[in-house]
Amino acid sequence: DAVIATTFANVSKEDISLVYTALHGTGYTPIKKAFDGLGYTNIHYVEKQCQPDAEFTTVPLPNPEDPKVFGLAEELGRTTNADVLLATDPDADRLGIAVKKADGTYELLNGNVTGALMTYYILDRLKANNRLPKNGIIFTTVVSSDFAEKIATHFNVETERTLTGFKFIGDRIHAYEQTGEKVFLFGFEESYGSLVNATIARDKDAVQAVVILAEMTAFYKEQGKTLLDVIKELEE
Repeated sequence: DAVIATTFANVSKEDISLVYTALHGTGYTPIKKAFDGLGYTNIHYVEKQCQPDAEFTTVPLPNPEDPKVFGLAEELGRTTNADVLLATDPDADRLGIAVKKADGTYELLNGNVTGALMTYYILDRLKANNRLPKNGIIFTTVVSSDFAEKIATHFNVETERTLTGFKFIGDRIHAYEQTGEKVFLFGFEESYGSLVNATIARDKDAVQAVVILAEMTAFYKEQGKTLLDVIKELEE
């Protein structure tokens, strides 16, 4: 229920098709529970990779930043006409996404682009619902790009950069909660980790990220857009 509380919009959950793989890690149980709880009906799981396997027998390395780990997910995506492929790393704190292109193949997004997309969606939805605080802040790291920072500036939201490692972001979230000076809105690293709801976690959390990415996919599809279309608009 706490993860589901990270949602930002009511979307049509029947009109999108998603593929999810846990890459032999821990993500399947909590993520399936989240999808079921939110009412998504067109989720396809890579069954060969749903159960934990210490040898990670179907992938060369269980890292969602590596395009090679999306092999089985892409096969399933083509047969199910999936809009997006989602892959979490073994401890389910990082999320990789690949978006279907016009030719039916899938493009893997890097962590800077994913973070920028999530930043835009979250801030835009908060603003649309009159929930964007005047003292909001997002966090990223010193080795991340300035794409998300430019988006945050557009919404008059401050960006603070920390050293690499989500423990530093978590520490700053805690500090601002103590002082009340800033309100945490989002945090991410370029290495695929992000945090949406800091009241239930202090570390990067791919379960929350999956919920947001699914919601974003549905939200923009209702407007006739893919996530790649939104990226292009943001870049322009």
